Amino acid sequence: MNVYDPYVTYAAFNVSKGHMDCLAIRKAFFFAINTQALIDLSGGRVYYGDPGDNVIKPVLGVDYAKTTGNIHDSNWKITGNPDYAKSLVESAKASCPDAYKKATVDGIVYDIPNTATNQKASVLINDAMKAAGMVVKFNFIPSGQYYSTVMNPAKQGDVSRAGWGADWANASTVIPELFTTEGGFNLSQNANDPAYAAFKKLSDSGKYETNRAKQAAIWKKAAQYVMDQYWISRPIFSKQQFSWGSAVGGVGYWEPQGTFLFGSLYVKG
Repeated sequence: MNVYDPYVTYAAFNVSKGHMDCLAIRKAFFFAINTQALIDLSGGRVYYGDPGDNVIKPVLGVDYAKTTGNIHDSNWKITGNPDYAKSLVESAKASCPDAYKKATVDGIVYDIPNTATNQKASVLINDAMKAAGMVVKFNFIPSGQYYSTVMNPAKQGDVSRAGWGADWANASTVIPELFTTEGGFNLSQNANDPAYAAFKKLSDSGKYETNRAKQAAIWKKAAQYVMDQYWISRPIFSKQQFSWGSAVGGVGYWEPQGTFLFGSLYVKG
């Protein structure tokens, strides 16, 4: 089998003051990235994954819906759109002068685990940012120390490589966890973002909604909200492969958990 795993990999924008607190700069970063090159580096779309439009993955069934904007925007190109990104950067010159200076002079600090693949990826990201008129500086962190570093607001940079999978088949284990202050993995540091209050109200309503269809509609709306604010960049719907022997029967895939349907497996007589 060649199937989606439960995870979405992405880059979290730290939207706290002095970091990526300008929507135009976040959008510029998003549209500048050469997603095709980064996917090819890790094995290609057939085996590694597809460009995502959401932190909720299709394996969650009723909670997933195709979003608008982001990779569905006519300005998005899988190989990057430096000209459009440049126009977004230029628009920030007057509206977000401090963020503009960070993006074009001081440099956007990108937290990333220090692996051989990520060293190569950093070259591709740097090339894309340079073509769009932006400067990026990489903070390579030993893999074993990565999350303890980026989850500390005093140490986190401007953009942090991340990934998440639902704990069970409900986006209540995705949206609140990643984007509310009570969540366990809010790398967006969005508590003081002007857009946060309305989002928090929406997310809380989803947690306490007992009608499953209505709850799913809330999660879809919340996912769209996240993408409209560009609190993340470059989501990837990653894949995994499975194989089994000819003496094994009852093989099926348990999508939300990313495993075989163990209860249906049997040894053929």
